[in-house]
Amino acid sequence: MAKIESLPPWILNENEPSWGEAQATAVVEAARAEPTPDPEPVVDPHRDPVTKRWLPGCPSPNPSGRPAGRWSNRLHSMVPKALAVIEKALDEGDLSAVAHLLSRTIPALKAETPAVEFEFDPSASPADMSSQILLAVSKGQLTPDVAKTMQDMIAAHVGLRDVETFEAELRRVESKQMNRVRGGVLVDANHSSS
Repeated sequence: MAKIESLPPWILNENEPSWGEAQATAVVEAARAEPTPDPEPVVDPHRDPVTKRWLPGCPSPNPSGRPAGRWSNRLHSMVPKALAVIEKALDEGDLSAVAHLLSRTIPALKAETPAVEFEFDPSASPADMSSQILLAVSKGQLTPDVAKTMQDMIAAHVGLRDVETFEAELRRVESKQMNRVRGGVLVDANHSSS
């Protein structure tokens, strides 16, 4: 820092009534004084010093958690604005905008099938299981869409059983073919000599 030897002329302006010799001297003395060091930054041991994010495994900064209803209150405050935009679009006759806004603000309903009870034997053959499902549909115990879902599940199960059966048979044939023993020597059936 450069030392100030004399008072700058703008400080000793005699036309300026607010600055006197005492004030000017105080300013110069303050400028000559050693600068005060910046206070040490407070380091939070639970935060990353670069990103300032909370570190994993540290105590929660909000132990009581998010207040209940915080987001729902925010959404409720947005409803009047959304309704105003929809009304404006209706007044202008822009039905595609209304449909788009409604699709974004009101979630589509998902069909939920209620639980049903009917006589069903899962250990029966696939044909018997299908018959049980058709009987339940005819009695009104099961809706056709649920029946179709169950039939698809049975078909997938039968497909898995077929794959398991095929793999077991393939292992049996490969084992039989590779383990032929002729004269105490292991031979491959494709390269056997007579």
